[in-house]
Amino acid sequence: RSRASKRSSHRCAVAALNWSASWLARCLREDEATSSSLAMVGALWVHAVAGAAPAPDAQREIAYLLGYLEQSGCKFSRSGEWYDAPAARAHIETKYQYLAQRDMVRTTDDFIERAATSSSMGGGVYTVRCADGIAQPSGAWLRRELVRYRKAGAAAATPPAR
Repeated sequence: RSRASKRSSHRCAVAALNWSASWLARCLREDEATSSSLAMVGALWVHAVAGAAPAPDAQREIAYLLGYLEQSGCKFSRSGEWYDAPAARAHIETKYQYLAQRDMVRTTDDFIERAATSSSMGGGVYTVRCADGIAQPSGAWLRRELVRYRKAGAAAATPPAR
């Protein structure tokens, strides 16, 4: 193969890995050999993404913890600012979705550690302050609730009265 053809195939492989739609479409039109390779890479990529979701039990626990946070009435500190519980949930859920798409959250503990404990950018610890006025690390707060949830049984667990 010519050097230009090899370069084109390399760009097409990179496009497939990054899932760049415009480059991928161009590659599929230009090179039949690359097309079949890209089809295989695409199939593997779809399979990898489909397999990236946490296990069903972890998904239930994560959904419960997100709901618990939102309904808690607590304040949530990140990057030096305090937010209400619904804003905290939205932020952590967005971060969770980003991490889950990259197969970085497989368990509930991964979720707490990677999405709900500290800032990915500045590294600062997230803090929760509830009605008692005591600020505590969000990771410890969520882990305590996860233990309570598991002990109560997923079906019977309801957030404690505040």
